[in-house]
Amino acid sequence: MWLDYLPFMLGTQESQEEGMKSSLITQRKRTAHWLFRCCLSCFISEKPSSAEDTELTEIVMTPMSNPETNQSSSTSEPISPKSSSEIPSIPLSAPAKKKKKKAKKGLLIANSVVEGLQLLGSGKETTVVNVKSIPIELPKVSTFRLDIRNKPKFVPLKYWNQRYSIFSKYDSGIMMDEESWYSVTHEPIAKHIAELCKGAQLVMDGFAGAGGNVIQFAHYCQTVGVEIDPNRIEMLKNNAKKYGVLDRIKCVQGDFLEVAKGEGPVDVLFMSPPWGGPDYVKSKKYNIFAHITPDITKIMEVCNETTKNIILYMPRTVNPAQIVQLFKYMPNIERKVEFQLYCFGNKIKTVGCIIGEMVKVDSNEVAKLMLDRMKIPKYLPKDKNAAVVAFGQEIEENGFNFALAKACAAKKPNRNRKKNKISKAEPAAV
Repeated sequence: MWLDYLPFMLGTQESQEEGMKSSLITQRKRTAHWLFRCCLSCFISEKPSSAEDTELTEIVMTPMSNPETNQSSSTSEPISPKSSSEIPSIPLSAPAKKKKKKAKKGLLIANSVVEGLQLLGSGKETTVVNVKSIPIELPKVSTFRLDIRNKPKFVPLKYWNQRYSIFSKYDSGIMMDEESWYSVTHEPIAKHIAELCKGAQLVMDGFAGAGGNVIQFAHYCQTVGVEIDPNRIEMLKNNAKKYGVLDRIKCVQGDFLEVAKGEGPVDVLFMSPPWGGPDYVKSKKYNIFAHITPDITKIMEVCNETTKNIILYMPRTVNPAQIVQLFKYMPNIERKVEFQLYCFGNKIKTVGCIIGEMVKVDSNEVAKLMLDRMKIPKYLPKDKNAAVVAFGQEIEENGFNFALAKACAAKKPNRNRKKNKISKAEPAAV
């Protein structure tokens, strides 16, 4: 086949003489153009199968134009493509690829629940959930490059620049080890959490560490700080002395699971158990059952016997559904949770999970949400507005757990009554 096209590619004697006059660049362009047309002719069938193939065939069949004069060459002839019987047709258009679904961006807690009052779960596992965004203002302290000379070698620069946000009195002799730099609650957040416990008489921090939260609790009430590491107990005492609240803190060295029952009961139990190191930030979905040590279920069982109010300090990627699942291990705690999203600007830093009686919500609004999901129980008025008021009053007086259990029990049919009706309908045996 290529022998038939050699006269066109190399040209006759006259064309060669003319080619000598033209520039070498023009000859190379013409030769490359003819080679391209010959290659395409091998893959295009005589009867094109699509509009794209038809346009491509017309391009190949038209004579080549002279780039200098923009006129068709007199020596060019149309190239006849091979028949479809000799070469099978190849589709030039590739099949369309399926578009992959883009994953939802954002935090798990922000995508799972909405801001405001709502209910999670169903039946006896229904839980009242309230979500709030809490803006936190960082201290405006300027840091200089000269301060890097005082930075300990084991402290990353990221945490060193946040030292006044962790402890505002850092320069007065605050002590922290390597783990404390990324585990201590920032002081503005710790102050906000401590303000929630103003009316309490005794607060316990189950994992006190270097004392970030214990020091702030001590400004409002008597505090018990439990820590298993003896070195951190000394750090806690030193830091509390710098803030002038050491006389209001009882430092207890030991395992929380063993010590808490002996120190209780307490009004509020705050806990920020180890999250699994700074790598927790990389996980898009933080699993409290896999990452927290000791076992979170055992921690909740101890809390169930020690207090009625719990504050869990969790990462920003915590799963709200897993927090609700913890009520299986603390049946004595009211099924009410308030998720407080602590924000630095537009960014969520951490999440505070307020659990128990200290969560204040409108009882009538909770009653309305409950009756929207279920039929009005028989012991309540048939009118919905009157039923909401009566159900709300019962939640206010007896608690949400009692009202929920009573409403769920009223939904179940009495099997003993059905058996009695069947036995009465049966004829007496002769």
